[in-house]
Amino acid sequence: SVDQHFYALSDGIKLRNPNAATLKKGMTLALEQLFDDRFPRHPMFGSTKVTRGELDKELVLFAKICESDPPRIQLARSEHDALRCADALELVRVRDGQALLHAQTFEELDQRLHAENLTTPDVRTLTQLLDPDGVRGLTRELSDFVIRAYAIARGREMVRGDQVVRDPVLGKLDPDVELKQPELPDATLWHRAVERAAALFGIAVGKARTPRNLRDLADRVGEKVSEAQRNRAGDIADLLAKRSAYFAPNAPREKTAVSAKLLLDSLKGATPVVLVGRLAEADVQTSEAALQKHFTTAREVADVLGDEVRFVSFGPLLGGGGEAAALLERLAKALTLDELQGQLVRDLTELSIASQRLLQPAAHKTAAPEVPATGHADVVDTAELHALVEKLAVELDKGPLEIRWTRKR
Repeated sequence: SVDQHFYALSDGIKLRNPNAATLKKGMTLALEQLFDDRFPRHPMFGSTKVTRGELDKELVLFAKICESDPPRIQLARSEHDALRCADALELVRVRDGQALLHAQTFEELDQRLHAENLTTPDVRTLTQLLDPDGVRGLTRELSDFVIRAYAIARGREMVRGDQVVRDPVLGKLDPDVELKQPELPDATLWHRAVERAAALFGIAVGKARTPRNLRDLADRVGEKVSEAQRNRAGDIADLLAKRSAYFAPNAPREKTAVSAKLLLDSLKGATPVVLVGRLAEADVQTSEAALQKHFTTAREVADVLGDEVRFVSFGPLLGGGGEAAALLERLAKALTLDELQGQLVRDLTELSIASQRLLQPAAHKTAAPEVPATGHADVVDTAELHALVEKLAVELDKGPLEIRWTRKR
């Protein structure tokens, strides 16, 4: 019989004979024994292969845990294995359908950083500190997974130079990337800004005050600001000023337009922390609902306010009475009310058509019938005299007349 079934080529390693009925099973047990001896603290993931896609999904759930207060989430029955890697690495504890943060793991890493007097560690240093004795046998993907989890748990951002590393790829983290503790906005301002972003722009982000949520909010608000400016939301205040002859100052629509212009100007190009403060403390002179409506209807409203054709027929009505005064009163109302109470595009279109119709009869009245420059007429009764007088009155509008008459016998 053979006393030793498997031999290790490295010195100092002796494999125990595995208790297996087949060579395949024996090889598997021998390799497990070899790895257990080499990496005695290697996490156990079971028989299912660990993939990068699975780790990425676990990081999303891990972030939800860290953003919860307390740091714990309920798992659905289908999610019981959704954090198996994080559980095996002692980043979380999954028990009885709940996943909670394993704080001790991160505290120990904090202590190692403190012992090294490191406040801004890089990936290279953290990789070494995760397994200083080389007994865990983590692949590069798993090591990067733990580092990203640490960054999430401690509110750090991955930075290369002055640039934030967005969507870092597990297994490919640059060793020189640093984990910096970014500046975060005041908690009260943060929560107010999150609420206002939802009210004004329809943006929903995580409520936890974390670097990831801060960056997400800043990026998405920046996109909305650019969109609003393309739609001329910031131009409406100036366009209304051009039509100030038709409505009283400080009207709700004007106040909303001014608020929108000031807000967009203040947010454009602002750093994330500054953006949060300006969004939270912005002076909305009317209401958030009116401002939100202003942004969503800006393109159409700006176009109609800048259309001279729609306004050309209103000028001749200024100072008039009767129907003209009533129409101008309706125009003032349309320009005064914001989009919550009125629809400017519809109202201006209707009023423009009505004003043109109102001006048409006056044009017909002043159109003089053709009468010869010189001539004579025989008048035999009062009716004919009245008709002649009307014709002469039209001619008189064109200039002085010389009138002669002769009595017939």
